[in-house]
Amino acid sequence: LLRRLVFSDSLNAADWGSQVGARDLTNALSWFLTFGAMDAPSQMEGRERSANALQEADFGPRQPGIGEDDSGGWPIANANRWNSFRRWACSLGFAWALPDGQLVPDPTVAVREALPRIMARQPELTAREFVDALADEVPVVDDGRYRKFVESNWRRTAPGVSRLTPSLTEALERLQDERRLILDDRVDAPRLSKADGSTFSHVRHAKR
Repeated sequence: LLRRLVFSDSLNAADWGSQVGARDLTNALSWFLTFGAMDAPSQMEGRERSANALQEADFGPRQPGIGEDDSGGWPIANANRWNSFRRWACSLGFAWALPDGQLVPDPTVAVREALPRIMARQPELTAREFVDALADEVPVVDDGRYRKFVESNWRRTAPGVSRLTPSLTEALERLQDERRLILDDRVDAPRLSKADGSTFSHVRHAKR
């Protein structure tokens, strides 16, 4: 319920750089989930994979704030908001923390809980249908409307080959290992590529 409230359109109508409603949280989740476990920010400041450096690469230098709550055009504006983001990301099912504090992007919980709604009417979907339906339910993952909003505001170079992000790829593989999903790769059907280059054409809801 909390996740669905955070994703409501009424709380995500503000412009880029605003922190009105849930816009800063959905921007931060959308941005963070584009990284793999080894590439994700490990801290707000510092030399190794800092959120500061990664956001500057994606969005340019942080702009002077208009007010106390202004993000300056970054999804995660400062150390206080980084700490808040860590808690929200874990509690909403989009990350987990290692004992050393490293935050790992992982939408498995959120995707798992969306499956009954996605697969309610059809036990099998094409890969494209599944990703589109998932994006509607969880709009901070690949092709979701809040992910697209962030992508429209960053400077990151578009990849040469369209593939699912590492975090969503790993979530689907975990759910397949849990026997909740079956990913089929049929040579006679259009396919989508996962982060490792492997492909799938259909998604079936595994009978448990």
